[in-house]
Amino acid sequence: MKTLEQVKVEEFADVFTLNEFIEMLDEGYIIDYDGIGYFHDGENETNISVWDNTLTWDDVKNFPYVCWYNK
Repeated sequence: MKTLEQVKVEEFADVFTLNEFIEMLDEGYIIDYDGIGYFHDGENETNISVWDNTLTWDDVKNFPYVCWYNK
């Protein structure tokens, strides 16, 4: 699995750990109007949106990173 630093170099996005991203959501620092994010599996960015309301914690708990694209 790639480190956070490796993913940051490879992706044209702001990259956060899943826990960091959840904290920012909880604090209201990020809302859906701000942009779009996709989960990263530790090797590649997925096409799974962080705004997909059908996802459960079990669906996302194994994704270590989120790639975030501001509007």
